[in-house]
Amino acid sequence: MSTFALLWSYMQSNGINIWQTLFFGLFIGASTVLFGGVLWSKFAHMFYKPAAAFQKRVTKADGSRENLPEPADMPKKFGLGIEREAPRHY
Repeated sequence: MSTFALLWSYMQSNGINIWQTLFFGLFIGASTVLFGGVLWSKFAHMFYKPAAAFQKRVTKADGSRENLPEPADMPKKFGLGIEREAPRHY
């Protein structure tokens, strides 16, 4: 997108009308694709967390985690962490 913007700007400074229009169209197309694609990437992330939770339930139900270690989501097991000291450093 920025390349097409720079080329469009360069063509404007040289006064070449046909190339100005071409690079302006390419700039508009590239910016539409770039910013239009952001919505779809956020849309896809909405389905990741429920799908991961479903997969976790399925693997627990069918026993495919039997030979694997337990998940490491137990922070109390690894020390006091943030509860170690009261925040007095300000």
